[in-house]
Amino acid sequence: MRKWIFIFFFTLTSLVAVLFSGATDHLTDKMKGLKASAVVLEQNEAIVKDYNELKAAIQNNSITKIYFGADINLSSGIQIPTGRVPFTVSGKDLETNEIHTLTETGSSTSTSGTIYLTNNSSTKQITMEDMSIVGKNYYGTVYVSSVAKGVNVTYNNVNYHGPQLIWNTAGTLELTGNTSIEIGQFVSGSASAEELGEVGGISFGGNIQINHTSASSNSVVWYGEDSSTRNFFTVQDGAKVSITANGNGVFYRSGSNPINVTIGKKATFHLETKNYIYRNNPGNDFFVDEGQMYRFRRRIPQTICFS
Repeated sequence: MRKWIFIFFFTLTSLVAVLFSGATDHLTDKMKGLKASAVVLEQNEAIVKDYNELKAAIQNNSITKIYFGADINLSSGIQIPTGRVPFTVSGKDLETNEIHTLTETGSSTSTSGTIYLTNNSSTKQITMEDMSIVGKNYYGTVYVSSVAKGVNVTYNNVNYHGPQLIWNTAGTLELTGNTSIEIGQFVSGSASAEELGEVGGISFGGNIQINHTSASSNSVVWYGEDSSTRNFFTVQDGAKVSITANGNGVFYRSGSNPINVTIGKKATFHLETKNYIYRNNPGNDFFVDEGQMYRFRRRIPQTICFS
């Protein structure tokens, strides 16, 4: 009898030990999995979750890649310091892969309500990518002063709804990836619909869709405000670009600088406008790359298709 009790006790003790050991191993494996999934940042990277953290990261010259960890309100302006090296702001959450939203909630008419650059000695590239933007300010989400010459601003994989994407008259705009833009009023207190941008030149790559609202008395693009810039509109090789211009024409030009339009190889370009392509002054070269097939139709509304 004692022998049976001893054996039972020994067996029960062994079973508990085995179960505890298995639970410990499972917990250890789970902890290892958690550690493996944790985000490890490089020294030049930062994750931001609110306006103050975004401002601190943009103004930190050692940070060149900024990721959103939450939706963020741009409740006031953020000045890019003079001498700031090129940097990228990404709305993609590194932990969840969620694409976050930047919502402009500050001023609708002041440049100080934007992410703005007033002078530059080294900032030649600013990139906004993998995010949704709800715009309110008619100077755009990123404003670059005419004093800061030669700056390129890239929007890559961005979904924008607002009155104007950018103001960069002495620089350029690049639209890449899967990017869609709708110009109009979408939030209370928003500025009225303006242009897609006031820029020196625009380059399109990837799959780009632009809708310029019929509520706007402005053209899609305003060129020529800086007399030192070369005004261009370039659809890169292989890009797919669709523009619906329901405002006052496509190109408006200040000064005497002509607008050079280039459609690259194997690109698709669809342009539909209610009235004008060149609203006030004629353009310059309209170049379609060799081997490109294109179709031109003039009607009301006026449509140009290259494919």
